Amino acid sequence: MTVTEGIHALAKWLESEVCPHIKLKVPSNERQTAAYDYQLANPSVHKMYAPPAKLAQQVNREICPGILVHLVNGRDMPRESARDLRFRLLLSVWNPGLHAEDAGADAAPFEANADGWNDVWNFMDLLLQRLRNAEQIGEVLRVKAEEGFDYKPYQEDGAIIDFYPFYFAELEFSCAMAQAPPSKYYAEEYL
Repeated sequence: MTVTEGIHALAKWLESEVCPHIKLKVPSNERQTAAYDYQLANPSVHKMYAPPAKLAQQVNREICPGILVHLVNGRDMPRESARDLRFRLLLSVWNPGLHAEDAGADAAPFEANADGWNDVWNFMDLLLQRLRNAEQIGEVLRVKAEEGFDYKPYQEDGAIIDFYPFYFAELEFSCAMAQAPPSKYYAEEYL
């Protein structure tokens, strides 16, 4: 199994096992208040790099809400025929406040607030619950739940940055991946 296969397997698993179970607001740069064309969507998944907005729209996928899959590092242990991969998932949501569709028919058309952080942490809770229950991901990766899951608000240089109305959080965890033994090592045992 290759590193690339691991990244693709995790992205495919997120698309099928996590994203269909949550809907979040689709961002609008032009209309964020009462004139917002209220839309909810399942998050999209991107591998290693988020595509530029223009490219994302060409493939009919929003970058936000979404999950960006990063490979943080890897470690091969050839004599054990094993590989460990450490992943970081960056979650992104957009929510400028309470729209009438959020609160019901008698609500004000729009009430600005900074409560969008709730959306990113509800998203994180769903992801953590799914990972805790996952033994395998795509018959390629084994979730190393015994090493735990590390999560936090997105930070730059140790500081939590206010990107209102966007909210970000990140999760790191490790997976194991089987590897074929090196051919030279394998052959030496039989000589």
